[in-house]
Amino acid sequence: MKKPKQNPFPISGYREPESFCDRERELQTLSKSLSAGRHTVMYSIRRLGKTALIQHLFRKTAESKDICIYCDIHATGSRKEMIDALTTSVMRAVNERTSWGRRIMDFLKSLRPVISYNDLTGLPEVTLTLASPAQEQSALQQLLKTLNSQNKPVYLAIDEFQRITAYPEKNTEALLRSIIQSLSRVSFLFAGSQQHLLMDMFGSASRPFFAMTQTMKLDKLNRDVYGEFIRKIFLNDGVRITDDAVDFILDFTRIHTYYTQLLCNNLYDQIASRITLEDVKEVCYKLLGEQEPVYFNYRSMLTAQQWKLLAAVGKEQTLYEPTSGGFLGKYGLGNASSVKRALEALLDKEIIYEEVDKDGSKFYQVYDVFLSRWLEQVYRNGK
Repeated sequence: MKKPKQNPFPISGYREPESFCDRERELQTLSKSLSAGRHTVMYSIRRLGKTALIQHLFRKTAESKDICIYCDIHATGSRKEMIDALTTSVMRAVNERTSWGRRIMDFLKSLRPVISYNDLTGLPEVTLTLASPAQEQSALQQLLKTLNSQNKPVYLAIDEFQRITAYPEKNTEALLRSIIQSLSRVSFLFAGSQQHLLMDMFGSASRPFFAMTQTMKLDKLNRDVYGEFIRKIFLNDGVRITDDAVDFILDFTRIHTYYTQLLCNNLYDQIASRITLEDVKEVCYKLLGEQEPVYFNYRSMLTAQQWKLLAAVGKEQTLYEPTSGGFLGKYGLGNASSVKRALEALLDKEIIYEEVDKDGSKFYQVYDVFLSRWLEQVYRNGK
């Protein structure tokens, strides 16, 4: 059987529309919001497909010749680094053969950029010479107002936007708000993976971005739709997968996009023409075994109480009452105050995450689905 050059289940980045599953409702909502000039904040847990959704949206939107700019500020640690990241993203999005592209490039050159090239991607990166907060403010203002001066809509997505709350320059939120509210042609999509920080930024009346955006929570894909997508992708290359195998994939990965893709990616590379439930289980055991050294390393990084709580959350899968007497007694976790401290530490390290269900009840889960499954197996007997 002749397989395509690329595995049809990408596990990072965005490849092409054919590798993207559903999200039609979210795409329609975001498209309408941006085209109407409404700013949006979108949040989800990590690795659920947030970035791929933005890039898929922009690929469709770019067909209408609108200007689409994506900027990830996750790696930034200051306002200066954020401005460099924004400038880099603008430069990469520019088509110098167009009139607007030439205008933007002329402006960027006036900022005296130092251009280097990323060793891994080969893409250009910009560093600006900004010696003072006043110069930073001026450069940011000029950059966004130059985008706003174009004769066509501009859509600017800033990923992991909650990073600005950690910058040493504490007035960054207020500065951005003051600039953005003066723009008429730039629609912003603020995205992030730390719900509590984003909700505080955009939902608190004491914060600059209050009442400035509409909100979208990105949930997991519809189970039936994702299952049919998996069957179709395999079948496109002549590989048949049984219904119970698909059900196990979605159960094992909890329909978490990254882990579902990773499992299917490995299945595709190892299976010839037919996939059964036993085939899926074998690959699952293999993946957990490969990650076992990493998971044991967590134990050396955490205190005994933190590790014990992590194992308990993993076994529970979904934990609603971490300080209840029943939970503490079941796993021998001691008193509620020590568990609360351990919980806060695991949340801060982003090893577990806090979520709210449809009824508004708070619950906790282990971030890494495969780590959670491994904890279930290793500590099945409460050891």
